[in-house]
Amino acid sequence: MPEIKFPSDWLKINDNVQNGDIVKFVDAGRFDEEKESWEFVMQIYHNNEKTETKKFNLNKTNYNAVKELYGSNSDNWVGKTMKVALTKARNPQLGKLVDSILLEKPTDEEKKIPESAI
Repeated sequence: MPEIKFPSDWLKINDNVQNGDIVKFVDAGRFDEEKESWEFVMQIYHNNEKTETKKFNLNKTNYNAVKELYGSNSDNWVGKTMKVALTKARNPQLGKLVDSILLEKPTDEEKKIPESAI
């Protein structure tokens, strides 16, 4: 029997992005005033293969990781990559820890996505 999944427009760990995958910033983001958060479009690379493009809400922890590598101006992030790591975060609606995405510094090799994957 097939596993039933509902597609999402958003990056979701262990659904459309996995621990160790590489994500690339497709745009410079936009601020969603209603949610008071920054939303970006990200390209996912699994085993150096381009897979899907999804939206991503940037939290303060992930912002600090990206800022450390590429600076605070998100115009400079377009085309840059980060490595996805699995972490746990408290979901206030559920009141429990859930799987979450932590962006980490990619290795020099992981920064260079093969031309065939672009």
